[in-house]
Amino acid sequence: AMMTTPISPREIILGELIWVSIKGALMASAVAIVFMLFGLLKLTPHFYLIPVMGALIAFSCGSLGLISSALIQNISQFQTVYTVLIAPLFYFSGIFFPMSKMPEGFQIAAHFSPLYHGVVLCQQILWNRIEPVLFLQHLLELIIFGMILFGVSYRLVYRKLYR
Repeated sequence: AMMTTPISPREIILGELIWVSIKGALMASAVAIVFMLFGLLKLTPHFYLIPVMGALIAFSCGSLGLISSALIQNISQFQTVYTVLIAPLFYFSGIFFPMSKMPEGFQIAAHFSPLYHGVVLCQQILWNRIEPVLFLQHLLELIIFGMILFGVSYRLVYRKLYR
């Protein structure tokens, strides 16, 4: 429907990722505020970074979503995307259990997940245990993943919209 308007495919793709990033920032902030209200989280000096991390994580994961949308042929293939891509990213991101306790192969694989880097960054911020070198390493990796995934998603979706 958007292609029938004067909006270009470039604007559609960028608009989608900007909207996903804004939602990620708002959702991360809302969760952190609710945790603070229930006394599960204390206000740290770096709390202002939470919306930024939410936006960066959402940008990378939103790019993965656009890649998936561009590659699937019908709606039933989304189940495969969930099983093969989303569930492993989620389970092996360090959200539920520390990756340091996992076998070495899983630890190496986790470094290829933007969600893992986002989890490490958010844990450092929320636990007020920022290790500058580790923080910058994970931040750089998250940004690089976001840019690579954005480039791939842009090409695939652009090609699909101009079919």
